[in-house]
Amino acid sequence: MIKIKSLARELGTVVMTVEFDWNGETHELTIRRRISTLLGMTKEQILKMVRNRVMTERMDLGMSQLEDKLKDMMDIDLEVE
Repeated sequence: MIKIKSLARELGTVVMTVEFDWNGETHELTIRRRISTLLGMTKEQILKMVRNRVMTERMDLGMSQLEDKLKDMMDIDLEVE
């Protein structure tokens, strides 16, 4: 699930609040872009930008969980029994 929850402005910048899910939990992120940049983009380009940003956030969340899961396996010889 990815939803654009709100749009606001700060001078010449548009602030988008985006809600997304990850492992059954809901998260939010903020995207800031110049209004001139967004107006020069198609709707599809804006949606692709939002999806790519959410994908990056999900990857960050996943990497954190993976690092926690594998921390006791780091820097050891995994072939030793």
